[in-house]
Amino acid sequence: MTRDLRRLAPGLAWVHRHRGLTIDALALCYALPIRTVAQLLEFGDARVHARRGDVPITSLEDLPAHRITTLLPAAGYGLGRYPDLLDTDLSRGHQIARLSLLACGVPRRADAPSRSRDHAKEGEDGLYHLRSDGRMDTCDRGGTHRAPVRLRRERLSVRPEIVPKNLRCEPEDRRWGTDSVAHTHRTPRMVRIVDELRSIQGLSCGACHKQLSTVIDHDHATSMVRGLLCTPCNVAVDSCPHLSGCPFAEYLNAPPAPAGIRYPRHRP
Repeated sequence: MTRDLRRLAPGLAWVHRHRGLTIDALALCYALPIRTVAQLLEFGDARVHARRGDVPITSLEDLPAHRITTLLPAAGYGLGRYPDLLDTDLSRGHQIARLSLLACGVPRRADAPSRSRDHAKEGEDGLYHLRSDGRMDTCDRGGTHRAPVRLRRERLSVRPEIVPKNLRCEPEDRRWGTDSVAHTHRTPRMVRIVDELRSIQGLSCGACHKQLSTVIDHDHATSMVRGLLCTPCNVAVDSCPHLSGCPFAEYLNAPPAPAGIRYPRHRP
């Protein structure tokens, strides 16, 4: 049993426990010898995979149709990112099923701003609120709100000056700074798309919610915009073969962007 195959052990053990598949069925789903499957089940611990939370697939048909198109090599993405893990003797479906037993690389959380300085965090009202104390989880801003607004702990903290005025709790507060948001997309239409998406999903990445979003993400097969992502997520999101549970899979299954926005720079 090779080292690469041992990496499949926790995911295979999870599928065996939670899907109730026999050793013969697992061997058929993932194109593995029955003896190898038995060894992997003895070696693997389903609890290790369960801590990750992502749900593997047993066949390509488990995935929605729009995700299958992105994963296929014809799109230039997906499987092409795993040259060292692919077995060219396998069918595409078996390759993708095996890869779903592994974890996607989600970017680490960005370093939080210093608590001694003002920073902003998204609230449940969709606006960003200034705060200086990292322990504060609500914003009442001196009674200007009808009720205290609870801040979203899972969302990242950002520098006040990068928050657009339409997303600021109190735009007239001087602590926000005067610098405008630095768009990486220079054309007026691209800037309008960025503004519209940020008003829907905020400033954080639509997948990991741990980094500042910097890139407009779109489906390379249909040219439709899906949302705003950080650069690491934008590079890796189309390689996700998981059914659900993974941040990439949750994003791809329900993109935050409204339907009908076409990416202006799409290249068929």
